[in-house]
Parts: sequence; structure tokens; C-alpha cells
Amino acid sequence: MRVETPEAAPAALGRDTYRIVREALTNVSKHARGTAATVSVSGSPGHGLEVTVRNRLPLDPAAEAPLPGAGVGLVGLAERVALSGGTLSHGPDTDGDFVVNAWLQWQE
Repeated sequence: MRVETPEAAPAALGRDTYRIVREALTNVSKHARGTAATVSVSGSPGHGLEVTVRNRLPLDPAAEAPLPGAGVGLVGLAERVALSGGTLSHGPDTDGDFVVNAWLQWQE
């Protein structure tokens, strides 16, 4: 399923979606440079909006230099999503991908 009528989404929902995708893609460029990422957004009024960003884990995580403030963005993002009544999860999955997944409320 996709978002069939994105223009029906409230402005705050659009801003939250944008911030989730921006933070996740920023993390891909910082921590998994050179890997491809996919972004999926689906949902509808009354059912909520699911936002998923997925990328392969780096083959050699030790080669990635630690960055100052690493992890702070996802913590802040989780707080923002929770304040809007949604949920956020992030971490590696069993397929070798790092996944950021958010569910946001979308009232009818």
C-alpha cells in the first residue's frame, strides 16, 4: 500500500515524516557510506502512516570512524515521534539491514 492522497495528510504529519527520512538518510551517509537505502511510506487516514528507511549494514563497521554525537539524532527522533503519539524502532534486522521504522497517527 502507498499513500494514495498525500495532500490529505496534515502538515504536522508531513513534517514528522520528512524529519524521520532526513535523519535516517543522514545516518546512512555517516555510518554506512556507500550503501544503498530504500525509503517506504504507506498509510491512510484512520490507519496511520508507516515510514521505513532500510540500508545494508557496512561490511566492515570498524572501518567507519565514530562521529561526535552519534546516536543523539535517533534519540531525539524517538522523542518527537512519541510526542505525536507514534512509535519508532531502529536497529539491525536478521537480513543484514539497518532499519528505521516509524508509525505515526493519522486521524480521519
